[in-house]
Amino acid sequence: MPAITFTPSPVPFPKKTLPLLCALMLQKAIIVTPDPSAPATRGQEIDHVPRSVSLALRSDL
Repeated sequence: MPAITFTPSPVPFPKKTLPLLCALMLQKAIIVTPDPSAPATRGQEIDHVPRSVSLALRSDL
């Protein structure tokens, strides 16, 4: 039986570094000027606003 040899092809990766772009945004939404029909909402937090948003991207693409 003939011998089978395997020669790996050159791989363009890995690089020594992996450039990344990361961000973290923090926010808080407070009612400053309430609707005239609901004045008791002044100073309360809006419940459907995310408190934190994060993002990570590879910057070499």
